[in-house]
Amino acid sequence: MDASVLLLADDLTGAAEAAAAFVLRTPRIFDLQTLSAMRASLGEGVVAVDTDSRYAGPEVAADRCRTALALLPPGRVVVKKVDSTLRGPLAAELAALREPGGLLVVAPALPSLGRTVAGGAVLVDGVPLERSAAWAAEGRPA
Repeated sequence: MDASVLLLADDLTGAAEAAAAFVLRTPRIFDLQTLSAMRASLGEGVVAVDTDSRYAGPEVAADRCRTALALLPPGRVVVKKVDSTLRGPLAAELAALREPGGLLVVAPALPSLGRTVAGGAVLVDGVPLERSAAWAAEGRPA
């Protein structure tokens, strides 16, 4: 029997990128509205969901994660695809995903683009994220 995996991403590009890792298992990609309409027929397998929460407020983002979890049967492995420069209301989303209990691992690295983690610090081309040009372009404090 195929293991069931729920991939959550804060935008469609992230959902597609996460789903690509499961291409041999034929992942299905949805937004929350479509997921709600289709949930009865999903069964097992890999489901990627775009929560469209990158620029949402923390409560909205957390609610969207809770909604995605509630729409699918329990017991799925949940993967939260995060932006490698930690954009979006990540703390609120992770707190919502942690509510049911279980293990939570955060790994915001993308080495091929120079985004790594060392000593618990996120680095962009070897520079701490909060001092990088990538974060300065975001316009919000780290």
